[in-house]
Amino acid sequence: MVRVSIGDYRVEEGETLPTVNLNDEYEIAWNRDSEKLYTVIVLDEGSVKKSSPEKSVIHLLWTNITDWEEVNVVADYLPPIAYPKPHKYSVYIFEQSCNLYPNIQSRENFNLKEFLKEKTDKNCELNLVDYLSFYGVADPMFIESEDTSEEEMRDIFSEMYDVEKMGEEDYRILAASVYGISKPEKMTTSQIIEKINKILLYRGSV
Repeated sequence: MVRVSIGDYRVEEGETLPTVNLNDEYEIAWNRDSEKLYTVIVLDEGSVKKSSPEKSVIHLLWTNITDWEEVNVVADYLPPIAYPKPHKYSVYIFEQSCNLYPNIQSRENFNLKEFLKEKTDKNCELNLVDYLSFYGVADPMFIESEDTSEEEMRDIFSEMYDVEKMGEEDYRILAASVYGISKPEKMTTSQIIEKINKILLYRGSV
């Protein structure tokens, strides 16, 4: 499994972090075969409701990775912007079938699918071997709890999840497996939403 650390902090799959915590450079590790070549791509895939690897911002793109002594830096690490709504960040690890020296004209509007297809068409395949995603949002501490209405709290939650498609069991699974909330089966849906919102708003002092 890919392991991502930002500064001294180990990032967990699916968690939400304030972008102020994402300014340090990434340390990315996975189970590498020293005889093979790898590509690492970190993308901002947009706001949660509209996230897509087809129209992303490149935050990092390295190719020809073996033992880290020789790495082709296509795009070095770019810290994220402090968006007021959560953005999805994805870390992709690909195994290369040949050396790659891509020429990227712009970090913006990067289309991962087209990039992969273009390399395949040139007889150089990129095969996904590992992946991790997490979310970044402007420091949630700027929202004071006493000034945040229940409606505003629900809006924040709905930026993260498609609430119209979620049932009661979905909320319980989300609460227990992703946010570590104990005994969600004894909570109402609104209580779960409120609890998760508090985590989303104030989790970030790590």
